Amino acid sequence: MLCGLISEESCAEWLGFNDLAHPDAKPPVRSLAGLIRDPDWTDTDNIHKLRMYRVAAFFDCLRPNVLDWETPRIPDMEWVLKFIEVFTRPGISMEDQTNLIDDLSRRRIPLEKIVQVERGPRLQLSHDDLRYVWQTSELSYGERALAWDNRTPEPFQPFGRPNVEIYRDKKLGHRWRVAVKNQIKKAKKRFDSDLSQDEGEVN
Repeated sequence: MLCGLISEESCAEWLGFNDLAHPDAKPPVRSLAGLIRDPDWTDTDNIHKLRMYRVAAFFDCLRPNVLDWETPRIPDMEWVLKFIEVFTRPGISMEDQTNLIDDLSRRRIPLEKIVQVERGPRLQLSHDDLRYVWQTSELSYGERALAWDNRTPEPFQPFGRPNVEIYRDKKLGHRWRVAVKNQIKKAKKRFDSDLSQDEGEVN
């Protein structure tokens, strides 16, 4: 959806520029487009403006009242512009775009960090480790931390430190739970679907 909102073709269509049969023709009357379109601006500038407002509105749905995009506040719109540049940079994968949107919905991640192109690598678990996450997905966070630290033949400590230690840390506990939750979602997506396929074959 966000890719569609950012699309220059989509913005041009909404503003009525794609309907022009002649370079000197006037854009068709569109009441909502009139709220955005500035007759003294070029088509390119108007499209750029609409892209920024669309992204700002999308962001406001995920993290309400953080950006002032209605006044608008210039530093906030500059951040929106930076986000568009990062989200549409050449060679970006769909997974990286998904991660950016996921970060938008997580209030604890600062805005300035979201638009950093160079970021630390995300945790990538092996197939077996992800299956273990899936097998322990029904445990409480406390039970899971203990179980992971006591797994045999070796502890399962994907974040580089004992899980119980991180879980009990006032500053790191929440981040650990969020990270664990993300891995559980990935594990369930993979192995729940595998289980459903196996059951379908048996039936």
